[in-house]
Amino acid sequence: MAQPADLSGARVLLVAASDELLAPLAIPGVSVAHLRDTAALQQAVDREPWDVIVAGPEHADSPALEMLAAVRAARPDMGLVVTINDHQPADLSTFVRARPDELVTLPLGDDALARAIGQALVLVRKRRGVHEDSMNRRAEGTPPPRLAPVHVVTGPSGGAGKTMMSMVLAHLLSAGSDRVVLADLDSQFGKVAGSLQLRPAASAYECLFDDSGRRYDRRLVAEHVPDALVDAPAGFGVLAAPPDPVHGDAITGEDVTTLVGALRRSCDAVVLDCPAGLGEKTLAALDRADHHIVVTQIDVPAIANLRSYLDTLERLGVEPTSQSVVLNKEIPASGVTGRDVEQVMGPVAGILPFEPLVARALNDGLPVTAALPDHEFTRLLHSILAPIVPGLDAAPSTGRRRAGLFRRS
Repeated sequence: MAQPADLSGARVLLVAASDELLAPLAIPGVSVAHLRDTAALQQAVDREPWDVIVAGPEHADSPALEMLAAVRAARPDMGLVVTINDHQPADLSTFVRARPDELVTLPLGDDALARAIGQALVLVRKRRGVHEDSMNRRAEGTPPPRLAPVHVVTGPSGGAGKTMMSMVLAHLLSAGSDRVVLADLDSQFGKVAGSLQLRPAASAYECLFDDSGRRYDRRLVAEHVPDALVDAPAGFGVLAAPPDPVHGDAITGEDVTTLVGALRRSCDAVVLDCPAGLGEKTLAALDRADHHIVVTQIDVPAIANLRSYLDTLERLGVEPTSQSVVLNKEIPASGVTGRDVEQVMGPVAGILPFEPLVARALNDGLPVTAALPDHEFTRLLHSILAPIVPGLDAAPSTGRRRAGLFRRS
């Protein structure tokens, strides 16, 4: 499989006792230097402008991680990829402070290390440039007037329950608003329509492009949005992601800005289910967000990625007061609990247990709050979302479903 093009010219500093990781780093266009321990790490960092540090597995469970944490704190413009053996690091606190951009489990899969470096480089380049660019754009003019509130749901990695949270938020908002829209912006793995058992005739792509693939004038996009919306049985509208990944790739961050503008002018509230990570579409959505929910599952790699994710958001100018962190899929027997994470990272908006009945709700094509209105899991969701859903009590109550707000599936 071809290596990502953006690795060309990358400068990588490998800190590993053995030569095992040198071969996977023999990537065309990538410059690699090798230190066998951290003794000369600070000197090497001060001397050369490295893009990414790759740490061997011996540093994931030793005092050497303290040095990596210190270097990372002093030089956030560098990426950090940590390789780990198939066990959890012992020192969770230090591991999280090191803030790795990517974790790679040994033994390595095909291109796993190259792909991790590529992802770290994406974050490095954003940290170096995107925040400054965003501030410059805002200084050049007045942001567009805020109409319907925009709620963005993201996460550092997939499989954490981000779509579940988006569906729940749209459902709870619809109890007090006649027109709530959940837009699926995940052009590669979008699953909102499938989770709700909808068969939309159109998607976000058809709002932006004509039949020949030509992009509409942005002033005309709002005219096409109503035809692409479809009703969910739980009482809100859905704008589906394109089923064709090629069409999804055609949608840019600027297109997302145009779509959000059209939606907020015609709706009471907008929920955006964004792709995992901090790609172009997610950053465009965050630039228009009134509130931002970050969802992650509870395990060491996910929490380490969360720390790096939140640091990146801060550097990109996302206001911490507009942000809620939700820890999902807690399994106390796993050895890491939500309270353990809070001791390291500080308070979060809520902690949700692993709940198999969530899958049953999805099988019924409903948000869990609609399928299980009296369940303890729903009560926890009410408690988490009450601060951002007008009129929502922390205790759940069963409400009637409304239908016919948007075009039928």
